[in-house]
Amino acid sequence: MSKIRATACILTKNEEDNLPKCLAPLRDFEEIIVYDSGSTDKTVEVAQKFGATVIEGAWEGFGATRKKLFEAANQPWILWIDADEVAGEDLIGEIRNCVEADPKADGYRINRISWIGGKRFRHGNWYPDWNLRLFRRTAWSMEERDVHESVEIEGAPGRFFSRLEHHSYKDWNERKTRASRYAKLWASQAFRDGRRATFFDQVGHSWGCFFKGYFIKLGFLDGISGLRLALSNKAEVADKYRRLRKAWDKFGG
Repeated sequence: MSKIRATACILTKNEEDNLPKCLAPLRDFEEIIVYDSGSTDKTVEVAQKFGATVIEGAWEGFGATRKKLFEAANQPWILWIDADEVAGEDLIGEIRNCVEADPKADGYRINRISWIGGKRFRHGNWYPDWNLRLFRRTAWSMEERDVHESVEIEGAPGRFFSRLEHHSYKDWNERKTRASRYAKLWASQAFRDGRRATFFDQVGHSWGCFFKGYFIKLGFLDGISGLRLALSNKAEVADKYRRLRKAWDKFGG
């Protein structure tokens, strides 16, 4: 069977545990590029073992670094996939059929389903989670944001039926640590953008996040883990706005 005329693009740093599960299903892709920003484990060795081209470079923030990665692609289509994500056989088949058909759409959204440890979340703020992940190499743009970066295309994107498995966090401790990091990055970006926040924004947005995830989006159907996730999301949003308020108190005019 011929290779899929697409480049799978992956950012890495110390991903030796996740990378084999991510790379194994991508063996049918014409090109795999891994951009590594200073791994101290066997990430680079693992990537090369699976036939990936490895670019070793500095970390410049999520948006700028991912943009540099995408610009290195040589195939007509780009698949954005993270090291903690796994594309199943059905999704790979859909991507192959799409690329071979040369459709009118310049990009496609893929729905992710996320895990913390051995728990999969089927409801709440994390599901459904549609992201534009397959797009033409010549038809994308990206704003260089510190966090929550995204690709944009002209026209309406298509959608795939198959989902992308997102093994987000090994456990709840990792979730807490990374949520704090994301909140800090978000607040830094928001401050530079001139966005302001009050204590009432902090309270309103955080409780609004909890209510939406746990009740409106049926997070309670995921049991005690659904409640724990809703509270974790609430805490992350509160931390984002608290950090933004403090930034203005310290550095703002």
